[in-house]
Parts: sequence; structure tokens; C-alpha cells
Amino acid sequence: MVDPHVAAKPIHDVIQNETLWASIFSSRPVRWYGPMLTQMVLLANEEEIEYATATVEEDGAGFDFWVYAFTAHRALIARALGDDHDSGEATAWSIARSQIVSVAVETDASVYGGDAFGSWPGNVVAVAKYPGDLKLRLPAWNRSDSRAHRKAREFLPKLLGDLDRR
Repeated sequence: MVDPHVAAKPIHDVIQNETLWASIFSSRPVRWYGPMLTQMVLLANEEEIEYATATVEEDGAGFDFWVYAFTAHRALIARALGDDHDSGEATAWSIARSQIVSVAVETDASVYGGDAFGSWPGNVVAVAKYPGDLKLRLPAWNRSDSRAHRKAREFLPKLLGDLDRR
């Protein structure tokens, strides 16, 4: 059996690095956070996390927090909603990666850029679509972070391979 702390670390690290909520989770975890990580670890079924990303949207009415993680065979999705950080409720589910319907790519670079492809392909965003109009945006948030966009670009061939296995 895999140590759950070790299994949860890649997902936790992505949340710490990719969301603006790092201070919330580092001082004292909110009540729904631990159960959400446990759900994702159980759904991973001891498979290694190949890629993960997270995003959160907040407004005066509350928050909407998403985490996407991929193992060799599954896409894991977790969502937490709430009026405030402590009152959130989380749920997680998994789907087979082989259920992928399509992959779209967004980028901010042109092959005709003035720097002779120096920044090509730019900030890559992959959008994986699954049944039920589920769209997973990788990376999940809209900030410009070249490392996160590079990780999404590196994961793109695996998503395209999922299309081949359909």
C-alpha cells in the first residue's frame, strides 16, 4: 500500500504552486481540503500522478475550486464550492482517460513571429473534452506562468495518445 502522504504530495504541491491559496492551506488546512486529497488518492488507485493542475475563482458570493490530475489510466477531477474557505464541500470523481472526445490547443504565439520561432509555441493551453461536455483546461488557470504552460505542452502528446486509444 502506498503511503497516502506521499501519494497526495504531487496534487498538494500543484495546489500550493498554482493557486493563490497557498497561505490558506499552509497555515491550517481548511476542513474540506484533507478529505478532498484523500478522495483523489483513493481514485488514483496507487497509480502515479503524471500531471496535475488547479484553479480557484472567488467572488463576493464564495469560491469555486478545481483540481485535475491524470494517472496513466484515469483523469481525476475534484471540485470544492463554498461561501467561505472553511464552509466548502468537496467532491471528487474519476473517468477513464480513454473516454476522451477531443483535444484543442490554444497558444499566444505565431509561426510568423518576429523572433524566428524563439518563443514558439508560446504559452500552450490544452483543452481535453470528455463526455457530458466536461472540459479540462491545462493549465487550469488563466495566469501567465511559463513553467505551467511548458508542463501542459509536455503532457499534450499523452492526451493526443488518449485519442488514439479510443
